[in-house]
Amino acid sequence: MAKVKTFETESIQELEQKINDWLRAELISNNHKVNIKALSHDFFKERSKNIVSAVIVYEYV
Repeated sequence: MAKVKTFETESIQELEQKINDWLRAELISNNHKVNIKALSHDFFKERSKNIVSAVIVYEYV
């Protein structure tokens, strides 16, 4: 069954770090058996604040 993980930050570097940290933890805790099915990202401004977001659809193999 597919699962969804979302991320939201103020910079692309922070988003990259959050995704890397999450994926590293998932791979370690699930014996390297995580299959990423889809990845989507977006960038927008909200009241002069930059927002970068990502959605990952994944499943355990």
